[in-house]
Amino acid sequence: MKTRTLTILQADLVGSTTTTASVSRQEMSDYIEEVTAQITHAIRHYGGNPFKFTGDGYLASFESASDCLLAAQKIQRDMQTRNLAIAGKPVGTLRIIIHTADVIVAGDDLLGDGIAAVARLEKMTPPGAIYVTETARGVCKRAEFDLEYVDTYTLRGLPDPIRVYELKYRDRLHIESDVYVLVSDIKRFSELTLATSPEALEAYLAALHRMHREAARNFGGVLMKTLGDKVLMTFHSADDAVIAALALQEGATTHSQQRPDLPPIHLTIGIACGEVYRFSSDMYGTPVNDAFSMASRLDDFEVALCSQVYEQLTVGRQLFTLVTHPLPEWPDCILDIYASRRPASLVST
Repeated sequence: MKTRTLTILQADLVGSTTTTASVSRQEMSDYIEEVTAQITHAIRHYGGNPFKFTGDGYLASFESASDCLLAAQKIQRDMQTRNLAIAGKPVGTLRIIIHTADVIVAGDDLLGDGIAAVARLEKMTPPGAIYVTETARGVCKRAEFDLEYVDTYTLRGLPDPIRVYELKYRDRLHIESDVYVLVSDIKRFSELTLATSPEALEAYLAALHRMHREAARNFGGVLMKTLGDKVLMTFHSADDAVIAALALQEGATTHSQQRPDLPPIHLTIGIACGEVYRFSSDMYGTPVNDAFSMASRLDDFEVALCSQVYEQLTVGRQLFTLVTHPLPEWPDCILDIYASRRPASLVST
């Protein structure tokens, strides 16, 4: 064992015990998986190391206090963006505590007063807030953050009182480069809703959402948003995005075979890449527009890629061919599109 000075982040899901009692185990498991994936993504994005999950609590360590505060802001922003729900009820409020201290490194775990201080402060932190201790405030790049003094707490088992600040933040426009945007579209969804019972439609949508969660988890993606019959996801590489798209199509085929009592799932998936803009709960940019357009307009294709995605592929390139212009489905299209054609038996259904 050795001692290191690290900044510790603890994120706790508020009200999870009450929620668990009111939903099925599968619904709660799906929800926890999605929350865990989002928190882990934000932590690793800023160089953190998630080292413990306690069901409704998440602990991570950072070499940099500033990166830890940035990760906390991203976690809260992402939770607000996703509009997560269980059984149709919106949930997903977190309280986050950040503290810099000497900790004992014991294998994959961290021990010591620093960890205890974070656990004690969890009880004082209101839902939705980010509390930062004086030690973390003292070493972070203070000009980047708005920290407002809250109180000084005497914590059980710790010798000295701890001054605590709340990290305030406002929505800012965030620009991200080299983002791979995947959009899936359910074909003829409006007709399906009219011809399907509410119970069958619920089972159909639950299966669809589970497929997307698994694709995000298995291939390093982020499930950004569900918009009616469309799902928006992001990935870090062309290979991950395309393999996820192929896995979604395979999952749709398998589900349709296993559940003949439900309508078959027919997806068209568009993938584009480039610079995106994030503000509040939305994401904007040319890749978003192109992915949505490919998914919604190219009915005869299963997966469609813009040329930039195709050129960066190292796997599965043989599955895609260049689509001849002009496209009758999209006469104003200026993209070079590579696509895998939908089987003729599905185009007519």
